[in-house]
Amino acid sequence: MRFPRKRGATSVKARVFIPDNSVTTGAGCTGLAYTSTNLAICYSRENDNGGTEVTGANLLDITTLGTWADPGAGKLRFKAVDATKLPGLYEIHFPDAAAFGTGDTSQNIIINVYEKTTTALKIGPNMVLIPLALVNVLDGEANTIQVSGTAQTAGDLLGTWTPTKAGYVDVAIGSRNAVTPPTVGQIDTQLSGTHGAGAWGEGTGASSKVYSVTIDGAPGAGVYCRMTTDAAGVNAVDAGTTDAAGAVTLHHDLAVGTTVYLWRAKTGVEFSPDPDVEVL
Repeated sequence: MRFPRKRGATSVKARVFIPDNSVTTGAGCTGLAYTSTNLAICYSRENDNGGTEVTGANLLDITTLGTWADPGAGKLRFKAVDATKLPGLYEIHFPDAAAFGTGDTSQNIIINVYEKTTTALKIGPNMVLIPLALVNVLDGEANTIQVSGTAQTAGDLLGTWTPTKAGYVDVAIGSRNAVTPPTVGQIDTQLSGTHGAGAWGEGTGASSKVYSVTIDGAPGAGVYCRMTTDAAGVNAVDAGTTDAAGAVTLHHDLAVGTTVYLWRAKTGVEFSPDPDVEVL
């Protein structure tokens, strides 16, 4: 199995095993060189009309195995890897403008090494398929995904964002909630467990309500409280975390007599009833 190579990749080299067709043992064909008479190498993409054949003077030697060297347009480099330890294994170097062009959408490229008019070279069937991909899997290259028709930058999904309130995550999935606290379906989690500077509970409403929480008869410090105008918890007004005395100031612009719903949360504590219903 071969790993996919990136479309438009440069400095591409590949290794191909060529069997010896004069034996039935599966042994590799040895003795081939770029100067071998009638030697031919062909490569073809799925979208090509035929294949590109390279022969004769357009086949060049490889100076250093494993180190790509540009053979030039229309040419290839070819050399045995190790005739003693790896008989039948050969390396091929492609020019940058050859088989892996960026403008092609083929899924694979096929390589074949063969003898044109004689059988003296004893080249057995060796056609190999190399998958082509959008990214270089071999080098761990990451792909940038485009979502909803909007071009993204690496590591982003639908753009970057900055939390509106310190210590909180307040973005909807796919869009930023830049003004009001999150509603149902959005992330509404206090990350630090403390009431940070600029966090909800320091709103600018003209009126305010001091809300006190007790836990087993004692002041409930560190309780996250959220005030809404509906029992579903959708229409949030303000939120904050109680202080050491179990109190938090929630700001609002609501009329006197408005019914509000107060939601409380603290790790390891179950509040009942939840929400608490009060009238301003």
